[in-house]
Amino acid sequence: MNILFSMIVFLSSFAVFAQDKNEKEILKLISEQAQMWNKRDLSGFMSYYQQSDQLIFVGKSGVTYGWETVKSNYEKSYGKDQQDLGQLFFEIVETRKLDKKNYLMVGKWLVKKEGKDDLKGFFSLIWQKIAGKWFIIADHSS
Repeated sequence: MNILFSMIVFLSSFAVFAQDKNEKEILKLISEQAQMWNKRDLSGFMSYYQQSDQLIFVGKSGVTYGWETVKSNYEKSYGKDQQDLGQLFFEIVETRKLDKKNYLMVGKWLVKKEGKDDLKGFFSLIWQKIAGKWFIIADHSS
């Protein structure tokens, strides 16, 4: 009986470790994504999104589908020359495992622009592991 109990405890701790590893990786990626924005590298920022027509983005203007459309909308909103992106900050409220290859992330975003009012809101992202890499497959930002 003690051996069975020990096995259950061991396997449970392994499952928690695996989840923590994925969460840490996703948290690292969202930090890298903000760094890309802050370097004025919109293409780098977009590289964390699934480059597919299946990407879904929900914002104040409604639902948008596709990587190219999402990128184009960022360019329209923040400037194609990317000089007016400002400084982006994320505050993660929660990261939740949905299944072994999908995570939900909820947080707050803030863009500070010199001489302008701050832009801020909330987001929820679904991260999916595709071919061994994590990508955002759905983004609801408001």
